[in-house]
Amino acid sequence: MTELDLLTPDLAAPHTLLAVADDVDPAELEALALSLDLGAGWEAPGLLRLTPGASLTGPWLVDTNTRMTLELPAWTTQAYLLRCPPNRGKPMPKELQGTDPLMELFLDGLPSGDELVAVSALRKIARRLGGAIRVGPSGGIYVPDPDSAVNLTVLAPVALDEAAALTVLRPILPDLTPIDDLPVVSPAPRSASATARRDNQIARVRENLGLDEGQRRWLDAESAAFDEAASRSPMVRIGYALRTPGRDGIEVAMTGVDSPIPAIAGEPWIKNGIVSYTVRWRPADYTMVGNVRVPRAVRRTRMAVTDQIEAAARAIVAVTEGRVVDDDGFLVEL
Repeated sequence: MTELDLLTPDLAAPHTLLAVADDVDPAELEALALSLDLGAGWEAPGLLRLTPGASLTGPWLVDTNTRMTLELPAWTTQAYLLRCPPNRGKPMPKELQGTDPLMELFLDGLPSGDELVAVSALRKIARRLGGAIRVGPSGGIYVPDPDSAVNLTVLAPVALDEAAALTVLRPILPDLTPIDDLPVVSPAPRSASATARRDNQIARVRENLGLDEGQRRWLDAESAAFDEAASRSPMVRIGYALRTPGRDGIEVAMTGVDSPIPAIAGEPWIKNGIVSYTVRWRPADYTMVGNVRVPRAVRRTRMAVTDQIEAAARAIVAVTEGRVVDDDGFLVEL
């Protein structure tokens, strides 16, 4: 599409859509889709196969009127509409609200099946592109935090033993230690009010899980989606783990991987075996991980940790000639 077709509010309103800025090229979107599913790609001008059961139409031009009517972010100039038959269950139970800001926007029922797979792919793509998702037909807007993608994994043809990994990484992480050698760290103290809120939430969930049919169906759908994702994930072999001490530590886990993810499917060395080095943040408060708004102090900590994780991944790549991917399975150039 050289001249984009204008998206109208009436056309967009029923659909879930991906909103992006004008610096996002369609080729970049295709590359990200291919990183999630090797069957993705342009089937025709303006029609991108996203997953086996869903596609995107676009890019559509978003003018000021459409942007304001749909309440899209101010930087929105393009959009892609999701084409996938809706497959909705019950809305998210009140006891589980606050755990997933995207799923909460599906007011008429949580997606499942092909729609859930497609929405999950859109979530990953939106985070990588700095985009947003508008859920149709409710109109809720989800803007993921691009900086929440902290962890990195190096996939490589070379296996470093524990001693070699420590030699490579200790110049960056001086306190890195085999995880079995670390002292036990007591959990951070929880305030009385936080404990009370947690206990009340648990009590409400326990009370309702066995009584509310909608909750049971939602949990069944989530469990089925998890099982499906797990069945597609590469099998891994246990290796070793290293960690920096303290309540905001960095962990490096090495494993062998039996099958490649789509992002590295074209690498010539994968047929001889793949070794995975995952460098992850282990924050004191796990509620600060993921697509959530976090306090400024936590953002500063996260930025510092991100710099260390990138430096550690860069050091591993230097000696293993591997490739780096983020938590969503997208290639990262360091």
